[in-house]
Amino acid sequence: MDRVFEVAAGIDVHRDTVVVSVRRQFRKRAEDVETRTFETFHDGLVAMTVWLECEGVEVVGLESTGVYWQPVVQAIQKRMPKVVTWLVNPMQVKKVAGRKSDVSDSQWLSKLVMYGLVWPSFVPTPHLQELRKLTRYRTKLTADRTRGKNRIIKEVERSGLKLATVCSDVLGKTGRTLLEAMLDGVVLDDAAIEKMTFGSLRNRVQDLARALKDPITPCTAIILRQMLRRLNDINNDIVALESEIREAVATHG
Repeated sequence: MDRVFEVAAGIDVHRDTVVVSVRRQFRKRAEDVETRTFETFHDGLVAMTVWLECEGVEVVGLESTGVYWQPVVQAIQKRMPKVVTWLVNPMQVKKVAGRKSDVSDSQWLSKLVMYGLVWPSFVPTPHLQELRKLTRYRTKLTADRTRGKNRIIKEVERSGLKLATVCSDVLGKTGRTLLEAMLDGVVLDDAAIEKMTFGSLRNRVQDLARALKDPITPCTAIILRQMLRRLNDINNDIVALESEIREAVATHG
């Protein structure tokens, strides 16, 4: 087999340690492999990159399992930007024939990347990784907001309030205003409801009054207040995240 790289490293990543093997040509048909173990603390990863740089490593291969690989890749990208980093799908490693039981995972990985027997996945730049964190967390918060809204709507329906029958959006401007007024103990007669309605719902004041006839129990009030407060917090977090995302995109766009 023809070598793609002259000096290759394979890293077997764990939570607390990384096992690193550096492979290079020793003689015409022989290869020299040295393996060292480093802790995954910051200083341990720095020591790892120093060793890799001293060995003249051209490519580093590691499996993309879990999240433990991310600080390792970040350390390599930060201190060794010219080194090629191959993030390898574990299924590719398993499919390549070889006596894997006779060698450590890191030594096997170093051989696979040296001879180009696997191909790398996309490894984002440090800035793109940070941007991904923001956008993915925003996606999670958006899902949390949807679940939170659904829980509130179910609780409102369970308590006998028929806002969903009258309002297309229970937590729209009108629905939210009326719901919070009820929680604050405001008596919702037709005149009060009329002041709190917006848009086309102004024509359905009597329907809203019927929908809000059933009083809220103290327990339901406690639950709804907490649900609404949590929903407000999520909305504020999403707004803050979107501001950070816009700034990150504008800065490195």
